[in-house]
Amino acid sequence: MGELEHSILLEQYGSKERAQELAPHWRGSNFALMENKGAARVVLLYSSEWDSEAAARDYFAFYREALRKKWKTMTVATESEDAVTGTGDDGAFELRRKGAVVTSVEGLPPEIH
Repeated sequence: MGELEHSILLEQYGSKERAQELAPHWRGSNFALMENKGAARVVLLYSSEWDSEAAARDYFAFYREALRKKWKTMTVATESEDAVTGTGDDGAFELRRKGAVVTSVEGLPPEIH
């Protein structure tokens, strides 16, 4: 995912203004989808790097709200300034920020949390 895809994500779950403000601060990202066929589960591993801790904090706050918007239900198990864990429609999730990097794991077995 590049700056364009992040801009689209920011606009879809936020606003055009937020996308224009935050997307240019994107510096890189990776994602992988891991499939457990036996459990009929797909796990998303996602990491994005931003040009500053401030931009990463803004994106972390945005992504937390994007998770709430993309799922019908979201239950938070733990929450701190830089981490949120819980469950959503796709299973358990962990969203974290460390420095200028935001990571997310989504679709873990629900019994994790």
